[in-house]
Amino acid sequence: MISEATGTLSGACDGVVRHHDSIRAQHCVIVSQHRLQLYMQATLIRPSLKRQRDFHNDHCDLPSKRCYREEGFIEDYRSNRSPHFSAPVCRMLTVRNLDGEEKSLEIDDLVDMVLQVTKNLDDAELAQQLVQVSKRRYQNKVAAARYRDKQKERRQILLKEQAELEEKNIKLKETIKQLECEVAEYKRKLVQIVSDLPDTST
Repeated sequence: MISEATGTLSGACDGVVRHHDSIRAQHCVIVSQHRLQLYMQATLIRPSLKRQRDFHNDHCDLPSKRCYREEGFIEDYRSNRSPHFSAPVCRMLTVRNLDGEEKSLEIDDLVDMVLQVTKNLDDAELAQQLVQVSKRRYQNKVAAARYRDKQKERRQILLKEQAELEEKNIKLKETIKQLECEVAEYKRKLVQIVSDLPDTST
């Protein structure tokens, strides 16, 4: 009777331990998935070397001091678990394409794909910006050449007008000199006429 009770109690204890281990394993999986999401969000904005270093240094946030990701169980609970029991390691993700096809990818591969797409988008945007800058420079160059041509044409017109005005000024000076000579000649003739008049005072 006592041995049966002892066996029943031992079986119940084993069941409790297994149930406790199952709960801890589920908790480890949930925490690992949560940490994975945070890792993926942070990795999108990190360089490749830093992402790899952070991935290798990432551990489960559990009350234990150490977490063996490769072995899949926590050191503090080794004595209470079966040596063949190990929690699953979340290294694969299942993604679905646009056509509905599902495919399993490793975390690093998925992150590299996202980073590559982001890099391609950045390269395309950079190329578009370079094209716009080149087009703007060409337009500015054409506008500057057109402005220089207009300035040159206007300068030539002003130089031509200046030459015409200088020539007209020279002609006006010659006309003034000729008129002055004529005025002097008329004065001389007038004086001569006045001097030739008879004296009527006598």
